[in-house]
Amino acid sequence: MRSILSRIYIKVDTVKILAFLITLHGLLCESNLTLRPYIYNFKDKTIICIFIVWLLAFFQNKVYIKNIAYLMVPCLVGLYTATTLNNENLGLISLLLFFCVPEMLEKIIAVVYKTTKLFFWIHAFLFLLYRLSIIGLTDYVLVGESGVRYSFFTIHPNYIARIFIFYIALYCYVKKLEIKNLKWILILSFTVLMYYFTKSDALYIVFVCFLISKIKDSSKVDKCLTILVKYGVPIFLIFSLSSAWGTNIPVLNNMLEKLNILMSHRLTSNLKALALYGVTLFGKDSKFGQHFVYQGVEYSYIYADNMYIYMLVHLGLIYLILLALVLYRAADLLDFLSKAMIVVLLLYGIGESGVTALYTAFSLLLAYSAIINKEKTKLSFYFDERKI
Repeated sequence: MRSILSRIYIKVDTVKILAFLITLHGLLCESNLTLRPYIYNFKDKTIICIFIVWLLAFFQNKVYIKNIAYLMVPCLVGLYTATTLNNENLGLISLLLFFCVPEMLEKIIAVVYKTTKLFFWIHAFLFLLYRLSIIGLTDYVLVGESGVRYSFFTIHPNYIARIFIFYIALYCYVKKLEIKNLKWILILSFTVLMYYFTKSDALYIVFVCFLISKIKDSSKVDKCLTILVKYGVPIFLIFSLSSAWGTNIPVLNNMLEKLNILMSHRLTSNLKALALYGVTLFGKDSKFGQHFVYQGVEYSYIYADNMYIYMLVHLGLIYLILLALVLYRAADLLDFLSKAMIVVLLLYGIGESGVTALYTAFSLLLAYSAIINKEKTKLSFYFDERKI
């Protein structure tokens, strides 16, 4: 009996289960169909399950000694963020970083990809049924300057666009950018269709993935990607801050105002977020989307629709510092494909802030893995079947 239980225990891949639960947690919080029932009935239970599975995975697999020391800071910061800002995503990703070794990384990414793919197509299928008036569900719809925008039963049209973008990015990684032209035609055609319904400007990232796949053999492009990975955080932070502050400079005002309109008024919104909340080191409970007064004028909403500014005013400067350090150290160790995935995240962050879920931040696993795998000393808690 004991030997049978031992074999069952060994066959259970706790790392895959962990990756699935963390990915699912991030996705369920972005769907109108699952958000409320999940938060009120299942969220706490899921978090407990994640920690239990993590403990099992920790003692079942090999772990680097320095890995434990490296991850103390992000784990503690992630715990602080979870308790003060009600955002567990970054802390949960830190837990998954313990298992970023070559034999596990690929299967982790595969699980994230399959979970995201299933989640997206379920919502796309329900949206199709809704448009055909076969089901009685009501989609969340926005009507603005760009026209009618559909959310595909997620919280906001930008959410389903984000899920689609990183579903394609994950697909590119899993397929190692070896995607036939016919499939690219289908993907880009569907991207145009997604833009028609969501009006999300961020969908241009899919075209970036396409371009990268066509120039993947270029050494010059590889060098450019290395520079972007190494210095991308400070470069895009400076760009984001200068773009926001530049709207107050008369010489630049006209040009930046046009850019502001193209970016759905993100520049002025980012400027208001900076002025209202300021920069914080460990995060601040910024009430985005609520009524407020700015320079004597009343506004009904404010958002930091930029990953870099969002971290400065909401999540905390500490995350930008950690991100910059990890990418700087990893840049020269990564292959072309991994660097391309990180650049996708960095480019996406220029116009969007929702990057804390695992399906968006999966490329951070690649960066951290490149660093930790250079360490030679290991601490093994692995239970070999012969020892049980």
